[in-house]
Amino acid sequence: DRLLKVRMGDKFGLLNERGLSIAPAQYSEIFQFSESLIMAKMGDKCGLMDLDGNLIAPLQYNEITKYLYNTLKVRTGDKYGLMDAAGKIIVNVEYDQISKFLNNYLQVSIGGKYGLLNADGTVAAKVQYNEISDFTTSLWRVRIDDRYGLIDTTCKVVAEVEYSEISKFRNNFLKVCINGKYGLWNLEGGVLLAPVYDNIVQFGTSDM
Repeated sequence: DRLLKVRMGDKFGLLNERGLSIAPAQYSEIFQFSESLIMAKMGDKCGLMDLDGNLIAPLQYNEITKYLYNTLKVRTGDKYGLMDAAGKIIVNVEYDQISKFLNNYLQVSIGGKYGLLNADGTVAAKVQYNEISDFTTSLWRVRIDDRYGLIDTTCKVVAEVEYSEISKFRNNFLKVCINGKYGLWNLEGGVLLAPVYDNIVQFGTSDM
């Protein structure tokens, strides 16, 4: 049935076409949010109801917006979380930031530390890193304080966060340093030269 929006004073509600109230005129605003959802607001709080007026997300959020992978991003104060289209919270409202990352992951942060979530909200890499960056086609570099490590694109740890340097070297290699000693890995993190050298540079340079 098509719905009718009604106003009493400065409050709004909804009737169905038979004139029956499905949402009392108590909301400061009420409007169509999606094909199957209605957003209702009371002051600075908002929630969601279905087309029958059933509240599926309580009026406790400061903001609800459409997001990635058929989810909704919700905000309470300065914290963010995610809910599905049925109003079920799939990511707790505890993160300072939620943003799109590579390979359908979501990057989340708390207090300057970053982690990764799967599209369904489950944890892929726990919130512990100061940085997670795209590094090679199969590896991401992670940092905790001044130490680096590697995880692969499934978030499996390839190299523990214990290296003072992990950098690209001559396009096809990775140069690593631990305890002041250098070695070389391939682009998948496989050891080619153990870190036993004082330095490794391209022959013909003067960087030694």
